[in-house]
Amino acid sequence: MLAKVGRLAILRGLYGEVYVPPAVAAELRAKRDVASQIEAKARGLIPAIGRLLDQLVAEGFWLSEVMRRIVLDAAGE
Repeated sequence: MLAKVGRLAILRGLYGEVYVPPAVAAELRAKRDVASQIEAKARGLIPAIGRLLDQLVAEGFWLSEVMRRIVLDAAGE
């Protein structure tokens, strides 16, 4: 889902190297999505979690209101 909102770089920022199956890598290269979530805010990779959650939900990611509040509270938002 991070690819759908142009945030794959979050993974690189968190983990340095990320290994994915060849089919997934091919799909990502085909889409040319830019890379960039929760610990990511603390590291300064994204300014706010709420906006990113809104984008994920708009792209079809399901998130309950309870879980949204848990995530936002953990991020200090």
